[in-house]
Amino acid sequence: MELNRVAVMGTGSWGTVFAKLLDENLIPVNLWGSNPELLVEIAASRTNPKYHPELKFSKMLNVASNPKIALQDAPLVVLAMPAQRLRVNLNEWAADIGPDAVVVSLIKGLEHDSGKRVSEVVAEFIPNKFAVISGPNLASEIAAGQFAAATVASADSETALLVQQLCSSEKYKLFRTNDVTGVEVAGTTKNIIALATGIIIGLGLGENSQAAIMTRGLAEMVRIGVAAGGHHETFLGLAGIGDLIATSQSAFSRNRSFGVLVGEGKSISTAMSLIGQTVEAMKSTEPILQIAEKHHISVPIISHVANILNGKYPASSMLEVFQNDSHEIEQTI
Repeated sequence: MELNRVAVMGTGSWGTVFAKLLDENLIPVNLWGSNPELLVEIAASRTNPKYHPELKFSKMLNVASNPKIALQDAPLVVLAMPAQRLRVNLNEWAADIGPDAVVVSLIKGLEHDSGKRVSEVVAEFIPNKFAVISGPNLASEIAAGQFAAATVASADSETALLVQQLCSSEKYKLFRTNDVTGVEVAGTTKNIIALATGIIIGLGLGENSQAAIMTRGLAEMVRIGVAAGGHHETFLGLAGIGDLIATSQSAFSRNRSFGVLVGEGKSISTAMSLIGQTVEAMKSTEPILQIAEKHHISVPIISHVANILNGKYPASSMLEVFQNDSHEIEQTI
């Protein structure tokens, strides 16, 4: 592939850090975002003052206020916006993505109204080769130069290899798989379990309770993922348990932090306001629960999160997961 400029579509926390990773790999980047004022500031200062102002971009990075310019002749298009904005964005500029461009998703979540995964939404608009990167990638740690790893999934092995070669670095490692479905479901469901873990923390429970929620939550993740067509082993790797651990245990995790606030007694709206960023589980929990119900899968943790988010149950209801009298043989699927 002749690499002109990679288009990174999104100037949020992870999009900014990912653009910096490419920049450090000496790959020219066209960076586009939906906030015109922020784009002007990035172009002027070579930093993103809203997210990671400590990162300095090289002169190779080009800030594009027009998505058409960002996408023009880009052989690699990186999607780094919230899942709920994807359809609107693709509707506006999918025609500007070249037919041979590889589309790479950094998005973790399902489309709320349709329940579709990112790869399914993208396929509605363009037939391009597709890959998804997911794993324990807390943006602040990667921005600080710490070691990290993730999974890149593509149905096409050459595409996965290409993305791995372009986006890996000395401190950021990518491992390949062909399980797009499993990686996308894992990246979605782990946010829900992280939110549940946060609620447990906010309620004042300790490490034993958190470990129980994460472990039994992983079992729910696996069951849903396999039912959706994913591979069991995907959930035992970086995109599954790896991302679940990082998201559930880090104070930098938005979903976990949101759960803590709710567990402490904050209203949903207040917690959202205090987080000030996208909390992916807010929109993805209901569609994931629908998949579970469709396949008659028992998911008590995810069910409780859904009922807490929609206001049916108080945060304290999460304790019912421990207090339920029923006992079952421990299994992951």
